[in-house]
Amino acid sequence: MNQIQSKTQKKQSQGLNVNPALISGVSIQRLLELANKFHKSGDISEAETVFRNILEISPDHPGALHFLGVIARQCGKLDNAEQLIKKAIKIAPNYHTAHNNLGKVYQDLGQIEKAGKAFKRATKEKPDYATAHFNLGLVFKEQRKFEEAINQLKTSAKLDPHHLESHLEIGNLYLNEGEKFNAQIAFKTVLHLDKKNIEARCKLAQTIQSLNQTDEALKEYQIALNHQPESTQALNGIGYLYHKNGQFKDALEYLNKALNKNLTPKQIYVA
Repeated sequence: MNQIQSKTQKKQSQGLNVNPALISGVSIQRLLELANKFHKSGDISEAETVFRNILEISPDHPGALHFLGVIARQCGKLDNAEQLIKKAIKIAPNYHTAHNNLGKVYQDLGQIEKAGKAFKRATKEKPDYATAHFNLGLVFKEQRKFEEAINQLKTSAKLDPHHLESHLEIGNLYLNEGEKFNAQIAFKTVLHLDKKNIEARCKLAQTIQSLNQTDEALKEYQIALNHQPESTQALNGIGYLYHKNGQFKDALEYLNKALNKNLTPKQIYVA
């Protein structure tokens, strides 16, 4: 054990915060593992320090540049994030996760066309990259390109069947397009994976409700309330159903509960 390591361990044992990246004799690979560990645990400051230490050793290291860009985005420094990630991509053009995260930066900047191109490039570099297909689907959704959005989201769901957000977005798109049968399938898929998913449960209830199956819709909303008694979606949905059926006293009770849970008046169903 060298002298620096010995001093570091002593300080750590005293409860002091010492950056392990300053220990001499550590390889770049080890530093990367350390930085990623800090980043995943939410210790952004330590992660940034270690990534910068890597750049002192290897100034053009694409991994360090990329993750510094990711951290810059997390800190709201979008222009800096764009520059760092683009530099990483210039050095490593096939870096699929960097293309994906560049797309996220462009989304934050409101540059939707550039975001779409970045996500497309990520899927080109790694066709089985579920996250990039999902993100591209959201871009198409924002651009109101229904078929393209559905195709990308379905690809994401196929590649990662347990990705709940893909199934939820598919259901939402189908519901908005009036394809209620397909919407039900998507929301039921989510509930098969997570029976306590309140959003999927309430969306399923909303879909069934639009088919005038009041009793079935009410049953789904009640299940949602059993899992989450303070769900404003469920309270609001039940209130609307009671109002529609002329049960005004019961409707008022549930709608008042929804308002008391910080649901704004504009979000309350109006018959």
